[in-house]
Amino acid sequence: MEVSVKLNNLRTSPRKVRPVLPIIKGKSATDALNILRFSNKGCARDLYQLLKSGIAAAVEHEMEKDQLVVSVAKCDQAQTLKRHRFKARGRVTKIKKRSSHITLSLSDSYQKKPEVTLDKPVEKDMKKDTVAVKDKKDVNNKKDE
Repeated sequence: MEVSVKLNNLRTSPRKVRPVLPIIKGKSATDALNILRFSNKGCARDLYQLLKSGIAAAVEHEMEKDQLVVSVAKCDQAQTLKRHRFKARGRVTKIKKRSSHITLSLSDSYQKKPEVTLDKPVEKDMKKDTVAVKDKKDVNNKKDE
């Protein structure tokens, strides 16, 4: 089972929030709380409160607190407030005050996607409809025949 919590219009730039999210993703909820509690980032306090709220919601849905894992942690850009700053010689520059939407999902179990790897590099011969494996021994044997 999965529980999602969302924080809308946090007055912190997504650029400042995004580096913190990979640190807590995939960790257990109690470990993520400890990481956020002792983090130096300013948005860590808001993420700490959001995660605590998510844990409370999960407990309300009869999930065990010790088995919760942060499965999804993402940050999207919200509305941008546009302001002006007056400069020398009668000029004006724009100031963009950015805000963000944060989404956390807590689940009972978290599974990473398996990575796909190839043992040997495979090359397809365009003249023939055969597949050739790049090995020196195979290439030498084909020349002799």
